[in-house]
Amino acid sequence: MLVHAGTGTVMPYRALITEIRRRSAGNATLTGLEIPDLREYLDAEPEGLIERLAAGYVEALLGSGASRLHVVGYCLGGLIATEVARGLAEAGADVATLTVISSHSPRFRLDDELLSEYSFSVMMGIDPAALGFPADENRVAAAADEVLAASPGVMRDGGFAELTGQYADVAACFQRLAAVPREQRVARMCEAVPASAGMYEPEHMMRLFRTFRQSVFAITRYDPEPYAGDITFLRHSGAYPFPGSKEAVTQHWEELCLGDLRIVDVAGDHFSCLSVQHAPGVLKLLSEITEGAVVR
Repeated sequence: MLVHAGTGTVMPYRALITEIRRRSAGNATLTGLEIPDLREYLDAEPEGLIERLAAGYVEALLGSGASRLHVVGYCLGGLIATEVARGLAEAGADVATLTVISSHSPRFRLDDELLSEYSFSVMMGIDPAALGFPADENRVAAAADEVLAASPGVMRDGGFAELTGQYADVAACFQRLAAVPREQRVARMCEAVPASAGMYEPEHMMRLFRTFRQSVFAITRYDPEPYAGDITFLRHSGAYPFPGSKEAVTQHWEELCLGDLRIVDVAGDHFSCLSVQHAPGVLKLLSEITEGAVVR
């Protein structure tokens, strides 16, 4: 079972799904969880949203008669997947395996609207500099640390625009973008998105962004309880730009998992580890983890 990422759909798994279908010849049972009511999701209070969303999924899965499940979640979906697995296990279902892919929970509350746009553009494969954001992702990460130093635990809205001194250039980028209406900023995203990611109309892009923003706001307000079962963490091998580091991401799962934690490094960075290039390698691992339940 694949649990949706921050955009609310299983779109990030498309290369993996294609590979599963190609290899299984239609024999594999594959379920995907996607946000059932987008309007309700977008209007919801972010605080506690992850727990409520997972509870709804657990109820639906139990109602479908599901009894033995292999749960997989990528990015923000890894956190939702953990809550779903917890709820299923507590209800008596057999959670055979839980696998999280390149996933963790930032240790701050995100309130900054423009920073959520920055993260969304990177997730979509868009060059942030093409939208007017700083070109150096490491500068953004360092500037984020500066904002957090001034307001510990909260990435406050407008905090980047207030930076001075060595981060004045970062502040200038955010100030210029803040003066541009969001509709225009989203239209620029449609022009800058790489062809490999598909073609997007502004309305579709805006919907994806709003869903991502709500997901990120919810995740950064989510305080997970320890998970009593085993977890396999597929950790990407590439760079770790904002909002985490390899050490912080690893520590998250080490602290969360009370059972056996298996960490396997996979090729690619956070945004490419499930790409056409790397999906076959991830599928091979999933087949081993699930003992052939995905493909035989």
